[in-house]
Amino acid sequence: HWENYTHERKSFIVVCRKQANLPDSLKKLCAVIQGGNIDWDESRDASDTPIFELDDSEVDNTLESLFLEDLEVTLSKVQKYYDPSLREYVIPENSGISSASFLEVGTQLNSPVIWEGDFRVPRNATSLEGCPDKVLGFFECTKCSKLKSLKGAPRKVGTDFFCVETAIESLEGAPEEVGGDFCCSYCENLKSLKGAPRRIKGRFDCEGCRSLITLEGAPEYVGKTFRCDWCSSLTSLEG
Repeated sequence: HWENYTHERKSFIVVCRKQANLPDSLKKLCAVIQGGNIDWDESRDASDTPIFELDDSEVDNTLESLFLEDLEVTLSKVQKYYDPSLREYVIPENSGISSASFLEVGTQLNSPVIWEGDFRVPRNATSLEGCPDKVLGFFECTKCSKLKSLKGAPRKVGTDFFCVETAIESLEGAPEEVGGDFCCSYCENLKSLKGAPRRIKGRFDCEGCRSLITLEGAPEYVGKTFRCDWCSSLTSLEG
């Protein structure tokens, strides 16, 4: 579908031959990502060549979610990494299985899954059901604006856990263990910290959660900084 695909000015730019041939995938991408737009490239002679440009930070794994491979293909790949001695699936970083594709089949697996790399949830996700049981890298479901619950999140995360700018109302379902930072900042519907891990080796950040009214349920131990600034409904540090 793509005539050209480049990094430029920290943006993704896609050039199509003619306006009429704009791929449906681009139209869908424009609808999925806030701030996406289609504009004209004034430097080109052909006035019918549209430019689709998105800030690099807004694209991340959304492209990945638009081009999911066949479910049977993903299942076949996953089955190759079943370890009968451990009775677990161990998915290496170089497996070729994307986070988005794995989410489509994760609920069909009857054994625990260890994901050895980083795991990024697509921003159009509405649930974390199907995530691996353990992620050795970082886990991110940032800007999943339709995500209302952390139910289904990994039980253990090796480094950082990010659920920034989601629609969650509590931290119930959050990992039991996080090896690095835990960030749930700017979740404007978050009212409670109940469900947060008991111990955080890195920093804990609930900055900008304007509906948060209590710190009850906060971690008992935080190895680095604890941030709760810009929580305008918070009237006490008890908890």
